[in-house]
Amino acid sequence: MTRPPFHLRLISPEEVIFDGPAKSLQFPGLDGLVGVLPGHAPLVAAIAPGPLASPPPTAARSSTSSRTASLA
Repeated sequence: MTRPPFHLRLISPEEVIFDGPAKSLQFPGLDGLVGVLPGHAPLVAAIAPGPLASPPPTAARSSTSSRTASLA
C-alpha cells in the first residue's frame, strides 16, 4: 500500500534546508539512524553530520555539517 506524501520542513539555525512533499526521510541522529514516514509525530532532533535521504517526489539528497535542525 502506497502512502501519500507528507509535508517536510527541514530547518537549520541558519536557513530552511528543505520545505516540500516527501514520502520518507532518513538521517543520522546522535544515537543512530532515524527514519520518518507519513503519520509520524512532529519531531525536533539533533542531527549528526552525514547524508539526508528522501526518495521521490522530493529527491532531496543533501549532506549536513550542522549539529541541530528542526524537523516539522
